[in-house]
Amino acid sequence: MLFKIILFVCFIPIPFIIYFVLRNEAKPKKNIILGVTLPLEARQDAAVAAVVKVYITLQTAALAVIVLLASPLLFIRYQSIVLTWYFIWLILALVLPTVLFMRSNKKLRALKQQNGWFGESTGVELVDIKLALTPKKTLSFWWFVPPVLISLMPLVHAVLTLQGRDEFWPMLVVYGSFAVMTVVY
Repeated sequence: MLFKIILFVCFIPIPFIIYFVLRNEAKPKKNIILGVTLPLEARQDAAVAAVVKVYITLQTAALAVIVLLASPLLFIRYQSIVLTWYFIWLILALVLPTVLFMRSNKKLRALKQQNGWFGESTGVELVDIKLALTPKKTLSFWWFVPPVLISLMPLVHAVLTLQGRDEFWPMLVVYGSFAVMTVVY
């Protein structure tokens, strides 16, 4: 039972976090609602408000369904079934709210297209090239020497102390891969 309670406590905050993050997208930030840039006067439009209201309602309903689907797992006897269900449930908890967001975003983009809510600079790309003209700063080679030397220490230790033993080659491969990955990264 303790296993199921721990899983429940660990997994149940996920849909709430997703809910509040995605619900926050429905609030106008400057002139962006649900990821769509609209003119400031369009924020008060009835059609935009309707899309946002439906979005919030659907997100709330999705949260309720997702939480309800997690609750009965406290009463299932087999841990394997509980763990499998939680992983399937987690996919649902991540995908369903995102799909609802994408649907509402698509509706708002269609509404924007339909009403011609585009700014004056539509089709114009602005590029700031001042940053490209600044000289590039690169890290000194010497910053990478200590990590490479440290990653070689286990390899040297394995060569010096494990020769002739059964675990020599496996450890040499493991420590060698660590050293190579340090150089690569």
